Amino acid sequence: MNFKKNMKSFKLTILFLSIFIFSGCGLWENFTTYFNLYYNASEIFNRTEKLIIQERKDIFSFTEPNISSSFIGELEKVIEKCSRIMQFSGESAFVDEALFLIGKSFYYQKNYVRANRKFRELVVKFPESELSIEAELWIAKTELQMRNFDFALNMLDQIRTKAKENEDDEILTQTYIERVKYFMQMQSYSNAIIDLNELLIVSKDSELNAAALIQLGELYSKLDDYENAKKSYLAVLNYTKSFDTELLARVKYGVSLVQLDRYNEALDLFIDLRNDDKNKTSFDIIELNIGITYRALGDFENALHSFRTIDTTFSTSIHAGGARYELGELFEEELNNFDSAHFYYQKAFTSSSSIDYIPLIRKKQAIFSKYQSLRTQLNNNLRDFNYATDSLAFIRDSITYALHLDSLEKEKATTTPNVEQGVQGQQATGRGRDRERLFAPTELQQQAQPQQVQLQMPQRPFLKADSLRSLIIKNNFDLGNLFFTEFELLDSAYYYYSYLYQNYDTTYMRGRILFSLGNYYLTVGNKNRADSIFHYIYDNFQNESIVNAAAVQINKPLIQLDLDLAEKDFVDAESIMKNNEYEKAIGLFYNIFLEHPKSQYAPKALLAMGFVLQEKLMLKDSAASIYDTLISRYPSSQHAASVILKFQMYKQERIKVERALQDSLARIEQERLQQKMIDSIKTAEQELQKHELEQQQQITSTENLPDNTQPTDSLFLEMNQEPIDTLRQEPPEESPPEILSKNYYFYEVPGKIQEQFHLILFNRQT
Repeated sequence: MNFKKNMKSFKLTILFLSIFIFSGCGLWENFTTYFNLYYNASEIFNRTEKLIIQERKDIFSFTEPNISSSFIGELEKVIEKCSRIMQFSGESAFVDEALFLIGKSFYYQKNYVRANRKFRELVVKFPESELSIEAELWIAKTELQMRNFDFALNMLDQIRTKAKENEDDEILTQTYIERVKYFMQMQSYSNAIIDLNELLIVSKDSELNAAALIQLGELYSKLDDYENAKKSYLAVLNYTKSFDTELLARVKYGVSLVQLDRYNEALDLFIDLRNDDKNKTSFDIIELNIGITYRALGDFENALHSFRTIDTTFSTSIHAGGARYELGELFEEELNNFDSAHFYYQKAFTSSSSIDYIPLIRKKQAIFSKYQSLRTQLNNNLRDFNYATDSLAFIRDSITYALHLDSLEKEKATTTPNVEQGVQGQQATGRGRDRERLFAPTELQQQAQPQQVQLQMPQRPFLKADSLRSLIIKNNFDLGNLFFTEFELLDSAYYYYSYLYQNYDTTYMRGRILFSLGNYYLTVGNKNRADSIFHYIYDNFQNESIVNAAAVQINKPLIQLDLDLAEKDFVDAESIMKNNEYEKAIGLFYNIFLEHPKSQYAPKALLAMGFVLQEKLMLKDSAASIYDTLISRYPSSQHAASVILKFQMYKQERIKVERALQDSLARIEQERLQQKMIDSIKTAEQELQKHELEQQQQITSTENLPDNTQPTDSLFLEMNQEPIDTLRQEPPEESPPEILSKNYYFYEVPGKIQEQFHLILFNRQT
């Protein structure tokens, strides 16, 4: 591209000289177009494109990166100015350049259709333009992004031929880059390696060659060719002058040494890099690889230290997610601590991670979240089953919980809690099952295990023992399947399957458990034992669908299972439900339950009926009643097991609502009594005020009487007698005080007026 830029500058110089020598209209139009529009547009575009390329992290990434809104705004200015050139200066010498800038601007905005159209317009209208072959390259780039791969690859081959004929090494190099991007996207690593090696021969750009060698090493590693990967990383040092590229190549070189089992060499390399202060901005990735190397050497304590250093010191680094993943894997595979492994996998899932770790983290997080959920469900169901079958268990645990709270309060009052950084919460169970470890915990394992056991407040179970027993069976079976299929820990899977078979001999899942045991023996190579189990299933479970799965394993004819008379009715009801005739479907489902209570479709019909009531008719109470019937009548069915938790949550919510309602009624009653008391006091005060007014009137009238006239008012007589402090006297035993509030007492004294009078006096004194 430098040659083209030099040629363009030369053309512009000739143009300016011609302006002064000749005075043609065309030259003047070119001159004004350049300074009024094209110069500004090209300056904006070149500046923006340079920044876009600088932000691109991987030159061989097929997916074009998203650009910032500020870049989009600048590119819009370019499109606007170049469009004006085409509209008002269509006869100038800058139309092909304008089309080219518009096309590239659309491309960076990911508007590939419009970009393709502009590049094609340039090629058609200006076939002799020096931008023509470059426009063809960009047409191929847009076709690749629009997934027209065959057309794009054929076009790249044609451009490569033209570039070789024209000795245009830069265009030729770009064709190789686009092909490598395509092959990597298609995971055709061998073809990508071929093109990268050819690129290294053609390219004269040393930094591009260094990037190509790093990419070449990555591809060799994907193909497990670690020796060639090592050579590629080492060759980077012959090309690059970039400190970051050189450091990356050295780290990758060390990684390839680890993959070649040359652990001590790799460790020496990484430690030397860490001890060099100029690498301090990359200590996180160096420390991560030191930890990986220590783990490969079997030095788990130093590996744990390195990973935790990144977890704490470089917690926001893009390599923090990788370190937390490595911690999880260390606890899972080396220390047999699944709870701690789950903690770090979950932490890695919410952390920044390099692209290599993202799919690994997602997979482990999903598996361990499922494991942790099953473990929690199993522990809760075992606890509730214990409460349901042992009347004293709940009392014992309640006492233990109360004592635990008391000890925590005392400890909080005397000491400051010291919570160790790392895993807190549940106690480690080890390898996912409750049995003795095969080895004594080491000091490192004790350090890694949670230090604090959190007790939960005991609650009485909502489900009956039979329902809880069915849930326990299902939890154990699901854990066995998880270890068999996801963790691929066959001994743990066998533990769960054999435990169920030995302890739950009447379960409806007995055939499925036996089949899982047969698969276990088949996987570990004991075919005779597996076949004997499959034969047993075939002879003894001919009424269950599992019999045909066993028949396939031992090449036996499939069994025609007994026809269920309720099957047709269920299919009809289900069809009516799908037609949104919900009330009619509910009646048909309920009839199946009534008429065929022993059919396998009876619990299924109740489940469907509850679903319609809950989800379609929004009658949650009615649905809960149906689920209750399903759980009580068919506690061992898988349909009951699927709604037990939902029903349990419903009952808990109902209890909360009833308690809230009772509290609300109690508050209303209390407010009513308080209001009644207030009304009584107001009435008493009103009557007293009325009496005082009457008394004042009598006193006034008495003052007007002659001196020898004696009042006849009984109240006046009583008040002129020797004063008696009735308020300080004890009330009669047969008449206890009625307490209306803390300040008001009513005593049975003769006369309503005297009672009110005493009340007011007492209230004023207090």
